[in-house]
Amino acid sequence: NVTFTISVSNIGANNATGVNVTDVLPIGYTFVSATPSAGIWSPPLWQIGNLSAGSAVTMDIVATVLPVGPYANTASVTSATDDSDSSNNSSTVTLVCAVPTVPTVASITQPTCALPVGTIVFTPQAGVVYSIDDGLTYQASATFTALAPGTYTLRVASSANNTCSTPAAATVTIDFLTGLPAVPTVASIIQPTCTVPGTIVFTTQTGVEYSLDFGLTYQASETFTGLAPGVYFLRVRSIIDNNCSTLSNDPVILNTPLAPNEPLLSTVTQPTCAVSTGSFIITNYDSSLTYSASPAAGVTIIGDTVTANPGIYTLKATLGVCVSISSASVIVNVPPTPPATPTVALTTQPTCAVPTGTIVFNAQAGVEYSIDNGTTYSANDTFSGLVPGTYNLRVRSISDSTCSTPAASTVTINAIPSLPAVPTVASIMQPTCAIPTGTIVFNAQAGVEYSINNGTTYQASTTFSGLASGTYILRVRSIVDTTCSTLAAAAVTINAVPSPPAVPTVASTTQPTCAVPTGTIVFTTQAGVQYSIDNGTTYQASTTFAG
Repeated sequence: NVTFTISVSNIGANNATGVNVTDVLPIGYTFVSATPSAGIWSPPLWQIGNLSAGSAVTMDIVATVLPVGPYANTASVTSATDDSDSSNNSSTVTLVCAVPTVPTVASITQPTCALPVGTIVFTPQAGVVYSIDDGLTYQASATFTALAPGTYTLRVASSANNTCSTPAAATVTIDFLTGLPAVPTVASIIQPTCTVPGTIVFTTQTGVEYSLDFGLTYQASETFTGLAPGVYFLRVRSIIDNNCSTLSNDPVILNTPLAPNEPLLSTVTQPTCAVSTGSFIITNYDSSLTYSASPAAGVTIIGDTVTANPGIYTLKATLGVCVSISSASVIVNVPPTPPATPTVALTTQPTCAVPTGTIVFNAQAGVEYSIDNGTTYSANDTFSGLVPGTYNLRVRSISDSTCSTPAASTVTINAIPSLPAVPTVASIMQPTCAIPTGTIVFNAQAGVEYSINNGTTYQASTTFSGLASGTYILRVRSIVDTTCSTLAAAAVTINAVPSPPAVPTVASTTQPTCAVPTGTIVFTTQAGVQYSIDNGTTYQASTTFAG
């Protein structure tokens, strides 16, 4: 709140005076108190008191809203007994403000390299506003910051009426910034190579430190060595005030040196069952370069030869800080899988008919077969014409001859079976008139069958009966191997059934006589017969029966 004073003068003869406050006050003011004290008649009239003619009174008015002034108002001063009678009781009421005291400076902060603007702080006063541009603008705060170098005219004004102002006794100067180093320049540049880093040398300045990284770090020397390719921003700063620094107008560029030739890689030698790693050649190998692979695990590089486990690899050639990476990658395959363990589909043992054996493998795709443990291989899974012996079976991959797998066990081709002994005849029974067929009995052998028709048919029994007359070729064969048979040394003949003799006739009969009391019968002679006179009970060779 701002206090103003109303002076009322030229009061008339009636000493009971009231002031119409509404007429006195500008908009935005509230009447608070008066001196001397008085009472309110009724708003908006204020009772000043019993005053004699020509007396004066001062009333203090408090503003709640700061207006723009000044104000000159005519108050209606009325008689307490006759409000309407004011013709002889008019007074001039003047609204005046209290002039602030001369402003003084509490502090001045001059610009620095860290903060290149100044600050002016007024000594505070109550009820005033502050200006550093001689009253053109005011602010409530006594502190003015971020001030550019220059001369400032200080003034304070009443908060209620800024036309009520007081200037400072003297101006205040904010100094221009001094002490900045000169803009840094480059004395020399050595561009980096693959093996030697770059160098930047500043033009020397006195009393400064030097930086290449926008002032993140500084050093006393103007020479910077060991620099990688890149963009460098030169800055110098004062040794005395390290807030005072100056940046170069242009950055310095250290060029990237030319990289080595890209490694060129030859066709890879893939892993085999015998060698589980692959290898490839650096075709443009340069002994001055250092080579490395990515990924590096499981890789060995000796000269131009790279040996690696299965994987996908790129190669890097390095010369100092210069690196070149192969644009093409190399794939080292997983080692091939050996064939499955070979098994036998069929083994045929030697016989008397075929005195050699045969081994047939169970077929596998993409393999070759061996029965001599891999000394020789065949694309055919069947091996015939094998002599008796033990065979070591193995298969190997056609695509990778180092991938072979042995069988779980060997296979044996048996010895050629032995032939039966030459068959012989134990007995022969020729046909007779009583039994018109013959019989041949073999001498028995173990483990054979018998044939009398040269092996057309065989039987287990050594005896062949009911044989018609004819020639019989005897043979025996092995029960185990029916191709093993042996022929008898000679054929056996069964004779024809013999013919009966001719009906016997009597050549002569000699009857008994007294001299010879017995008779005699003489058969007619037949060749090849015997003779009987008792119906075949007994026979004799002689044709004559006497006595």
